[in-house]
Amino acid sequence: MLLPIRVHLFAFAIAVLVPQVILAGAIGYWYARDEERRLEQSAVSMAGAFRARLDQELEAMTAALESLATSPHVDSGNFGAFYLQAKDVLRTRGEAIAMRDRTHQQVVNTYVEWGRPLPVSKHPVLIAADKAVFEKVTPVVSDIYVGAVAKSPFVLVNVPVTRGGEVRYALNMALSPRSIRDLLLREGVPADWIVSIVDGNGMVIARSRDHDAYVGANAPAGYMVVANASSGIMPSVVALDGRPVFAAFDGSRQSAWRVVVAVPEELLHRASRQLGYLLIGFTVLAAATSALLAYGYSRWLARDLHLLEAQASGIGGGTPQRPGTVVREAAEVSRALDAARANIAEKASRQELLLAELNHRVRNTLAVVQSLIAGARRRDPDPERVLSDTAERIMSLAAAHSLLSANQWGDTTVSEVVEAVLGRDVDHSVEGPDSVLAPEAVVALTQVLSELKLGALPDGGAAARVVVDAVESGPGILRLAWRQPQSRARRDRDFGLELVSELVGRQLSGSVTYFHPSNGWAAEISFSVP
Repeated sequence: MLLPIRVHLFAFAIAVLVPQVILAGAIGYWYARDEERRLEQSAVSMAGAFRARLDQELEAMTAALESLATSPHVDSGNFGAFYLQAKDVLRTRGEAIAMRDRTHQQVVNTYVEWGRPLPVSKHPVLIAADKAVFEKVTPVVSDIYVGAVAKSPFVLVNVPVTRGGEVRYALNMALSPRSIRDLLLREGVPADWIVSIVDGNGMVIARSRDHDAYVGANAPAGYMVVANASSGIMPSVVALDGRPVFAAFDGSRQSAWRVVVAVPEELLHRASRQLGYLLIGFTVLAAATSALLAYGYSRWLARDLHLLEAQASGIGGGTPQRPGTVVREAAEVSRALDAARANIAEKASRQELLLAELNHRVRNTLAVVQSLIAGARRRDPDPERVLSDTAERIMSLAAAHSLLSANQWGDTTVSEVVEAVLGRDVDHSVEGPDSVLAPEAVVALTQVLSELKLGALPDGGAAARVVVDAVESGPGILRLAWRQPQSRARRDRDFGLELVSELVGRQLSGSVTYFHPSNGWAAEISFSVP
């Protein structure tokens, strides 16, 4: 299917554009994937940083409680003074300090005024924390619970109060989830990222976004799949708000808590999405630009091609205008068309000359044929022999014209003429330079040799020796020596000799000499050759 040049140019532009788009896509993919890895690594680093800050706060709370646990007011049983001392500790951190005995009866609780009756703590989280303190004699950080007095969620750090090698009380400092949330926000959380603190039971202690809506709720199941790992990543989980996220977590060294930093997948893949839009836009814009440029440039090239077409169409005649172009190949085609036009014009001129020459020679040949027939009829009364000899003479004319046609009426040598006429019928030889004859000389020499051969055929044994003598200046001389035995005479022999004499004298400007030796008949012919 033939397509216009603008389509080919557009296809070429697209072929050039495609590798660039592929390369840009590969580079963009590498950049987007690198950006995703950077965000993932940032999430991992942030989880570690937040965990370290949280552990630092828990350590500080533990240290403050352990210092308070050594108060002499515990030994003296002056819990009112201990209450005031605990209140003083709360100036630096924490929201409430409470102390319980082994029955989980609260002895001190700074959340209420001193002297008010205090309840027995029954929340399973508090009971588990007190049990761990009394049994393991070590500080414990609880999971989230709802305080019996404040009726709001808290977490606490619980330390043993030991006297005489025996744990007598469990002293704890409570911290609200909102305070932990504020601690996260002070560290700085990127927009749209979600930082969560999850306790050992998989419940949300604090959340950087929508804290009040999700505090105390069960964390996504995916957050707890790798519960035994201290840190790691969760490539694809669903957050509480239903959004798919990439999450990195780091477990607290002071508690069973873990810090989870979640990056929405939409944000994580934003670079890839933006790259895709950019690549699509670039491809569409580049393709449209290429199409416009190809269309405009093709019109310019098509103009030159149409001019070349007009130039080619005018080769046969007229003088077509040569297109002005800056395209080298088009200029070369134009020059080739000019050369072809000149060549065709030259051949046409030559053909006209050849046709004129042919018409002239046909008329001459017809006149010669007519003369041959008339002369033969006058000299020989035998009609059959006249017909036969005339046919031979006409065939010699045809042979001459065939030879000239084969050489396109150009260079024809003496040896070609001799070989074409005498062939195997007459013993012959050609010596000296093989001169080139003019067309008129070719026809005349062919008729002379044919006439001599015609006269020799009844007797046979003829021989011809052609010698071309070169001359230093001027034309050379062709000398033809003809020998043949003669056992009988023909009545038309004189007509043939007259014809030879006339051809040599008039058309070749030469001379003929006849001899009659005792053993036969001979002739010597000479004329000038180039």
